[in-house]
Amino acid sequence: MPAFNTEKYISESIQSVSAQTYQRWELIIVDDGSTDGTAEIARWFAASDSRIRCLFQMNQRQAKARNVGNKQAEGELVAFLDSDDLWMREKLELQVRALQENVADLVFSDGFIFQDNNVVDESSTHSTPVGGFDGAEMVATLMPVNRIPMSSVLMRRRVLEEVGGFDESPRYHGCEDYDLWLTIARRGYRFYGMGEWLVRYRVHSGSTSRQTAAMLRSEVAVVEKHQRHTEEDRQRLRYLRRLAAHATLDQYFLAVRSGQFGRALPIFHEALGLSPLTVCRPRRIGAVIKQAMLAAITRNKERRRNA
Repeated sequence: MPAFNTEKYISESIQSVSAQTYQRWELIIVDDGSTDGTAEIARWFAASDSRIRCLFQMNQRQAKARNVGNKQAEGELVAFLDSDDLWMREKLELQVRALQENVADLVFSDGFIFQDNNVVDESSTHSTPVGGFDGAEMVATLMPVNRIPMSSVLMRRRVLEEVGGFDESPRYHGCEDYDLWLTIARRGYRFYGMGEWLVRYRVHSGSTSRQTAAMLRSEVAVVEKHQRHTEEDRQRLRYLRRLAAHATLDQYFLAVRSGQFGRALPIFHEALGLSPLTVCRPRRIGAVIKQAMLAAITRNKERRRNA
């Protein structure tokens, strides 16, 4: 369980592990440099249950935290739970059985998606694929979109070690799970999708355009890394690049309007690199130039006023 500034939610997440009907588990919480009460809450739970351990690292993001936790794990199986998500009570019991009965290397399940604290909302699901998949089938299933929720996965730890764990490169931040599933699939391991809803996945309403843009750029990087050079993959990559360019341009406009001119130009260059045709459409490039000129005029007026 990687944890960063989730003091509002981590208690519920830990309790969802403690409540499992399958009790042969260990929970390794890796605090990723939290600045709120996350670490104190985790330590309190660890003091009351010897199966819970707390580790600390300076803020290095989730991929590093998950790799650190896996190196400390003692079991043959490893599962992942984000510190704001919840497991259903039978999650581990059903998945351990499914892993054995289907001779799989990795099992995953569907789950409910809820907003903020509306935990009982079951109106939205991930709609994950069901059944057994060999590596090639899983690559074909995943390339159009990541359909494996991180907190729903249970896998053999040797598989994670054999593929080198999560890629910690900043290029994949936020999509390191998507990259890992594709890496495992390309190595030919067997997947099994369960039809049960075994996870409650929390979505925060405070998502920003910066987070959206960063996630899209990471998704572009993952698809570039794993694309099979089919026309379908090329079309998806072009589509993702356009989406990422749009979201990155939104960051540019926000930076300009807030007077962060030093940040604005590199952001614009990044958007241009993602999809030149998207950025250079006449109306869009006109808006970019207009915002830059208005910002320059405003800045000059402020300088004269303060002179």
